[in-house]
Amino acid sequence: MILIGGCSRPNSAMEFDQLTQDFLYGSLAQSPVNATSSGYHLHKGVPLDELVDDYSAGGLDQQRNFYKDFQLRIAALDVTKLDQEQRVDLDIIKNNIDLALLELDTIQSYKHNPTVYVELAGNALYTPYMLNYAPIEKRFEHITKRLERIPALFDQAKANLVDAPDVWNRVAREENDGNIGLIDKTLREAAPESQKSAYGAAAEKALASVRDFNAFLKDKLSAKTSDWRLGKEKYARKFALVLASGRTPEDLLAAAESDLSTIRKEMARLAAPKTVEQALEDVARQHATPDTYMAKARETLAQATAFVKEKDLLTLPARSNLQVIDTPEFMRGIYGVGGFNPAPPLEPQLGAFYWITPIPKSWPAARAESKLREYNNYGLQELTIHEAMPGHYVQLE
Repeated sequence: MILIGGCSRPNSAMEFDQLTQDFLYGSLAQSPVNATSSGYHLHKGVPLDELVDDYSAGGLDQQRNFYKDFQLRIAALDVTKLDQEQRVDLDIIKNNIDLALLELDTIQSYKHNPTVYVELAGNALYTPYMLNYAPIEKRFEHITKRLERIPALFDQAKANLVDAPDVWNRVAREENDGNIGLIDKTLREAAPESQKSAYGAAAEKALASVRDFNAFLKDKLSAKTSDWRLGKEKYARKFALVLASGRTPEDLLAAAESDLSTIRKEMARLAAPKTVEQALEDVARQHATPDTYMAKARETLAQATAFVKEKDLLTLPARSNLQVIDTPEFMRGIYGVGGFNPAPPLEPQLGAFYWITPIPKSWPAARAESKLREYNNYGLQELTIHEAMPGHYVQLE
């Protein structure tokens, strides 16, 4: 019996506490790569940092059974004995289960989106390289073990994929080129001397499978194109579970359209005596260069942090755990400008990353200028505040 303040808790409350613990850690164990990035390393004696998510038929069935088992456990709960906070938590768990089963059984991205596998492979290797959760020698043992599993992952991908939108196919190949650089250059150079031989052996087989997968995407899957849109019914089901607001996509669209006229009038007022177009052109001209883009992002973050401290908007922890770095190449397909990678919730001391995607030197001048105009000084400021504003990554002491 658990005692809190001298009073025993109802069995249903204890059952719910156990259910939430089992769901949290069990769902992380279903995705070892995500578990590492969340700071969860060992599940019932199994070292998750050595594993890669299983997309075989058996692995997918295991995921389905996991979520369906929790549906049965939830159905057996006496919800009337849960307090309000527990009921909210229960709703969150039920939404996550429904969303996972919707993905597994209906949307099935693993059959249509090759970036699922490419980004999984990159994160499987990059996360233990960047997060200092163990000595570098131990982390490279994990990286090597995961490298050994990359060929099986891409075999599963080739067996599962039935079609893909052309843009997803192209992005997957570009990101996979980033995986090649990560394996063949970044990690190979960083491997401790005592582990270079083991790493090299695993890397050669992994690189062969990565290149073979790119050939599969280009030569075979490219002939089987599909639409990236979910369609009205699937989108509505996913929308309801992700937002959990009780509103429909049509409701949200109508609200946005009703606000549009008001927003345009306010833009005109702020731009006066210039037109909105003239004001936006003035803003667009104020931007960094390709060479100063990263420095400008760091400067903007420093300004935002100073503003928070000056205005005493929130209490910042003594430690600074945010790094501004280049977006990993294998993630640039979905982070074309930048993104925020939070500190592991179970190990917040390890730090967070604000990714800024550099402008490739291979881009024509006109393309680079177009991006810089879009993400001008003000646009970059908005991105930084949205993605890395202190408070997004602050952890409680």
